Amino acid sequence: METSINPNNNLKVELKITETQIKAFTDYFEYGLNSDNASLTATQMAKIPDVIDNNLLNKVDKFMLATEGLELVSLGVKYHINKDDNIVRSTLSEDLIEIPSIVKNKDVKFNDSISLSHDEIRQANQLIISEKQKEILLKNGSINIPKEEAEDELKVSLSINKDGNINATWYNGEEETFKKEEIFPKVKNEITKDTEPKDSLKTIISTFNEDQTKNFNYLKDQMKFLGFGVEEKLHLELANKINLGENNFVIKQGTEMNHFKSNEITFLLSFNKSKETENVFLNSYLVSLENKEKDQNVSYNVDLKKVPFSAKEAVNLIEGRSVRTEINLKNGQKEDIFVKIDFQNPNENGEFNLNKFFQNYGVNTAEILKKSNVLIANDEIHNKLIRSLEKGNVVPVLIKNSQGTEKLNAVLNPQYKTLNLYDFKMQRLNTSQSMGSTIASEKKDIENNVQQSTQRKI
Repeated sequence: METSINPNNNLKVELKITETQIKAFTDYFEYGLNSDNASLTATQMAKIPDVIDNNLLNKVDKFMLATEGLELVSLGVKYHINKDDNIVRSTLSEDLIEIPSIVKNKDVKFNDSISLSHDEIRQANQLIISEKQKEILLKNGSINIPKEEAEDELKVSLSINKDGNINATWYNGEEETFKKEEIFPKVKNEITKDTEPKDSLKTIISTFNEDQTKNFNYLKDQMKFLGFGVEEKLHLELANKINLGENNFVIKQGTEMNHFKSNEITFLLSFNKSKETENVFLNSYLVSLENKEKDQNVSYNVDLKKVPFSAKEAVNLIEGRSVRTEINLKNGQKEDIFVKIDFQNPNENGEFNLNKFFQNYGVNTAEILKKSNVLIANDEIHNKLIRSLEKGNVVPVLIKNSQGTEKLNAVLNPQYKTLNLYDFKMQRLNTSQSMGSTIASEKKDIENNVQQSTQRKI
């Protein structure tokens, strides 16, 4: 018999976030880093609402709520999970005093996602290891075991720890430790405590000379601050490529920074060895978007020597949004401009160029917010909102219209000096739907200026 949920009761979310997840989340939020550990498990994801107070949460929003707390800057509301596993909302009064309240069951919505029981999760994470795999684990100290139904996808990574027991990291980020007798019941001799996988990162780096070590550490830091990840799997692949001495090589990296769930975004990082030295450089990467629902497949090559877009900025660009960035002009000067990929006019090689909107084009984000009737609680939120919009992010806003106020998602559109507005399902709204007025009244004059602005060269 199902237990009915009282809508007036406080919502409880018992997530049990691991220390490994918290560390991975911190790197993800601070640097935009992608890590296999920065993933909520199936049970954790199912316990977090998909909508709170009519605000739709994407995967990154759920990460934020689960760790540092989620702040919807333009709405003047924050959410965090307290020690009692309740979601607490904090809103600002007219006097800008923070008022906390507990989120109730009636304030949230869940999608029709599968909720796994404890037994189902244990079954999904059941460790099945063959005798051959046991031999490899015992010999090398570690092994990656693929999923039975998809051999190119990782199911679990096993490694022998210093106590001789086996650490398991599952594909969904969950971790557990098995006693050695559970895996090796017939092995009478004690498993070596100092076992080090022969192809481990530490082993490979130990073979590098001083210049190779410096080069590896430089590339590792570059990938970190560009937002491509800090996980050992990425570093191991890089170290192996350097160790092989290849002149040119690529590394493929996925991401969960896409805003639309149906978009699958990947990066292909291109490395080249210098002709003068043995140093390897990351000079460019290809960002690709595939959407099978819309039969869409597009790519854009980021030349890091021209404009060093971060992974997050590249995601926003490939999803069709504009990003503010600093560029080097041919005259040696630097200028902050807005750029957007021109998907309508590929060049003769089928590659896409950037539409560029320079400072003389006159994009003023603060004026656009004012003109769009966005309600903002204070100057701090105002500045955060501007920075987030100019990075190309989708930002929740509170709009004042003839019917009162409305919560919408907003994207900055520098070309037309306006905001593109969407409902919480990310369905595009026209200006009459959202504000009862024509925000794009300057469209004709703007179109006359676009060509002049975009013809200037970087």
